[in-house]
Amino acid sequence: MRRRIAIVLVLLNAPCVSAASISLIPLQSTDVAVGQAVSFDVVFDFTDVLWMGVIGGGFDIRFDPEALALEEIEFDYIADPMFFSPPTITAGLIESWGLGDFAGLPATGRFGTVTFVVLASMGPSTAVMGQPTSGNAGPWVCSIDFACFIDVTYTEVALTRVPVPPALILFVGALTGLASLRLPGRNCG
Repeated sequence: MRRRIAIVLVLLNAPCVSAASISLIPLQSTDVAVGQAVSFDVVFDFTDVLWMGVIGGGFDIRFDPEALALEEIEFDYIADPMFFSPPTITAGLIESWGLGDFAGLPATGRFGTVTFVVLASMGPSTAVMGQPTSGNAGPWVCSIDFACFIDVTYTEVALTRVPVPPALILFVGALTGLASLRLPGRNCG
């Protein structure tokens, strides 16, 4: 009997491990060209852990600063302003995007949108990925007790650079050459 009670107590004090996700959803094709803006909705799905009451937490978004320049972050879901932690922006990292609400976060929604511009130095491909926060926003916490942490799955999105076709380069070069030729003008007078 003592053994069963001990097992039950250990299970009650174990950290919560459940399925939840934060995803980056591209708003256009992931085949990109230099100078193109590429945007991602940052969405969450806490449906499977809603019974636990998701109070809040934080996450990071990592990207290659040699390939992408952060253009804009639009915040949609702030919840309780007292919990909102705007992220710190450094080279290649949107760090500690944190939010929460003592009343609990909804099952699904959108935290916001991030927009990048593709740089000329981007190689054939690059990735943008969400990850657990490395900053001060903290892990995702449930309301069962504040020692209950929620396991969150983060996504990675691969962007592929579309090369400029050689025929287009030749065509633009030919047009430039033709435009630079001076055609003899008509003398009307």
